[in-house]
Amino acid sequence: MDSLDPRPDDEPTHELLDTAFPVALLVAVASWLPASVLLLGYAVRVLRAELVGDDDLPPLDDVRSLARTGISAATVVVAYQLPALLVTAAAFASMSSAGLLPGGDPFAPSASEPAAVVSYYVLDPGVSVVTAVGFVLAAVAFCLTSYAGTVALVVYAARDRLGAAFDTDTVRAGVRSSSFRRGYLLALLAGFVGSGVAWVVAVVPVVGPFAAAFVELFVLVGALRLVADGYDGRVTRGERSSPPHEAGGADATGGVDAAA
Repeated sequence: MDSLDPRPDDEPTHELLDTAFPVALLVAVASWLPASVLLLGYAVRVLRAELVGDDDLPPLDDVRSLARTGISAATVVVAYQLPALLVTAAAFASMSSAGLLPGGDPFAPSASEPAAVVSYYVLDPGVSVVTAVGFVLAAVAFCLTSYAGTVALVVYAARDRLGAAFDTDTVRAGVRSSSFRRGYLLALLAGFVGSGVAWVVAVVPVVGPFAAAFVELFVLVGALRLVADGYDGRVTRGERSSPPHEAGGADATGGVDAAA
């Protein structure tokens, strides 16, 4: 089975749809905070399944356990993004103190338009050098914290302990891993291409948004499997033979090898 294909070879199509349908709906409403938390919990389930070589698409059941896992995963994501958020806040504060913050400007770009953001907040002649440098540093911090946060999220999935995601030596080992770095970059590429495909599919009348949710689900699962595959060699052999309890197995206590 290919990492980008969430379908195991021996799973009937109707069983795959029974699992994929509710998850696709969850993906479609992921902008709603409770749904995004559940989706994060499901992402951890996918990581855990891939780490132990389980090709099945994890079921969307036991909502309480899924929510607890999602809250823990959200804690990891937010904690690792805090440095980038603080640098960004400082850059905006610098603009505000200089009277350059475009409050209520209908032409101000959103964060979903990176090129426009760079032009509006960094390259604009009215923006000070300090502010422009602040936004550049924020972008660099976001890239670094996103990578480290992904490592931490996979560590949490592998260990089933929230504290493990904040273990400095463990996360540093993952950050330095060339195999994880390769998997992470491939996941970014898959996500970029897949998002473009989903956007194209979404413009199809009537069925487009629904079909796009399935495309996004396939992209999400494929990207998660790529980063999990990059980390797989770093999970100590023999200490785990099944996913943690919420994926149907025993709790995880696996360790991480030395840095690659």
